[in-house]
Amino acid sequence: MGFPGEGPPPYHRTPAPWELPQWVGVEHQFIQYSRSVLTGASPGKGLLSKLVDGATDAELEGILRTLAERGNSARPVAARFQSRPKNVRLLVPREAVVTASAAERGVAYRFSSRPFQSRAPRPFRLAAEETEAVSAEVRRLRDVCHAIERAPLHDRHRAILQSEAHPYELEDFPTGPWPPEEPVPIFQAESERKQYDRAMMAECNQRIARGRHRRDFESAVFTVPKSDGGHRLCTDFRALNAFVQIPKFQMEGVQQVAELIQPNDFAMLVDLKDCYLTMGVHPGQRRYCRFLAPDGARYQWKTVSFGMAEAPQICTKLLRPLIKILKGLGIRCLIYIDDLLILHQDRVQLAKSMAIAMELLQEQVGLQLKISKGQWAPSQVFTCLRLVWDTLQMQVAVPPKRIKAIQRSASRIQKAAARGNPVPSRDLARLVGQIISTTRAIRPAKRRLLYLQHDLGREVRKTGWKGQVLLSKQALLALDWWQGSNPWRANGDDILPPIRPLQVTLRTDAATNNVGFGGEMIFQGRKFSTQGYLTAEEQKELYINEFEFSGMENTLRALLPVAIPNKRLWPSVHVSVELDNLTSVKYGTVAVSRSVKMSEKGARFFDWKEQHGLSVGFRWLAGRLNVRADQLSRRISTHVD
Repeated sequence: MGFPGEGPPPYHRTPAPWELPQWVGVEHQFIQYSRSVLTGASPGKGLLSKLVDGATDAELEGILRTLAERGNSARPVAARFQSRPKNVRLLVPREAVVTASAAERGVAYRFSSRPFQSRAPRPFRLAAEETEAVSAEVRRLRDVCHAIERAPLHDRHRAILQSEAHPYELEDFPTGPWPPEEPVPIFQAESERKQYDRAMMAECNQRIARGRHRRDFESAVFTVPKSDGGHRLCTDFRALNAFVQIPKFQMEGVQQVAELIQPNDFAMLVDLKDCYLTMGVHPGQRRYCRFLAPDGARYQWKTVSFGMAEAPQICTKLLRPLIKILKGLGIRCLIYIDDLLILHQDRVQLAKSMAIAMELLQEQVGLQLKISKGQWAPSQVFTCLRLVWDTLQMQVAVPPKRIKAIQRSASRIQKAAARGNPVPSRDLARLVGQIISTTRAIRPAKRRLLYLQHDLGREVRKTGWKGQVLLSKQALLALDWWQGSNPWRANGDDILPPIRPLQVTLRTDAATNNVGFGGEMIFQGRKFSTQGYLTAEEQKELYINEFEFSGMENTLRALLPVAIPNKRLWPSVHVSVELDNLTSVKYGTVAVSRSVKMSEKGARFFDWKEQHGLSVGFRWLAGRLNVRADQLSRRISTHVD
């Protein structure tokens, strides 16, 4: 079938010889064309040929905007990933079978068992304004996006009419690590579907009368505001998520952006339009994604939606092979769910790379771009993942409005706590999440979360997320830090750590039999060593991890002034600490984690090295190689040694 304004999709024609899969030995024509454009062997076709040296930023931006607008067709956004299944299969490598299968048959959720519920949940109590926002978003998703459809009143599959179905909806349910589903009925006439609905409704009523659970799954819906002033419809899939297997997977994020950037890079960014909605769900699982609209109508999602725990993984897994194609062409890029970042040292080459990426996503795969959120002009200062990156100064910072939002949240929580009232766990968790998202740009951020996190974690383990937290004095002091000028002064960090000219190596160890410590420092070929007993306070500690960390800290404080007496040189020093205790290595690196005592030590050590401008790195060393430090830590030898 065709769509308005478009020719017949590629899956209705016989593939040309050059469209043979890559593993057969013939490269896809798009990849050949893209490589010739990026290497300069070909100027490209149409507007792409106008991306030449000497073009101004405004000209580059205008060309890319025009290309993006032309690539966005008038077809609804829903299930666009399933619009060119043959081309997707030919483009992606053979090992990306999940991507190819999802393009041909639709997405399938990884249910551990078939979901069931005895009765539908109660709708949320929404204010009149939010109820209207839900209704408006339902109309948009139904009439404009075609991402939802009316669900039948019974608890079985919604029958499909052959004339209205997309090709992927007629495919068999894919096999995989999820329960198999019964075939979805497909009829030629509307009268046949109505007859089927009547029969299924009678069966459903009989099942309910016998006290059996329903075979579908209904959830409540609500909206959350978006940054552009609109609303996003979210489904409360918490009950359904209990049936979903969520294996661990790695998403590219802030750290990967920092590793990708080179000094003086230019950047461009683009967003995929309604990315989740472009992934169509196979009809065999849509009965688990039903909800009730404010007007009483029942709907079901035809696509992946917000609220499903597996949605980020699905989106990442399906798009990763496509981004791998761009990386194979030499394009430095990164995608975080639906945000695509492209970097290059040359402005024009960057524009060509962006044009190739748009060609892949729009023309070859059939997706749409959100033109209003794209950054089409090459820039050396850009916002990505809610952080501001400056490739000229090689600095990353938090936007001022985010710091102000954190301070408002901290002030509101502190006012409630100052009156002796407990704070709702969700409100405190929201503040903790806001702060954690700034740790890449505000170095002390995580260290100032120590007691807030531990108070929150303790209460959540006791009463769950609906409980309330009574903040400790230390947590209130942490809130004070966030409300003053400290976050503003600490805002900004190096994208890449600068190379320190003075390199120092330190190996330390501690012993429990006599609570002693010792270590050796090597600087410019000279060796410095020390040994001693832990203080009376430190000797009260119970675990070897605490001894090891205290011994490392004491050794560093003792030997560094001897090796480098001039403290003005310390900002040029990098100390490589080698320990045979993994826990000490962890807390030396991250400073704050689950253990309160170790976190206190890590935070104190972080503040000390920041005060002196030191750079300290940690790595694990096998105990059999840490002989000298081990000898120094054992001041009293026994037959046990």
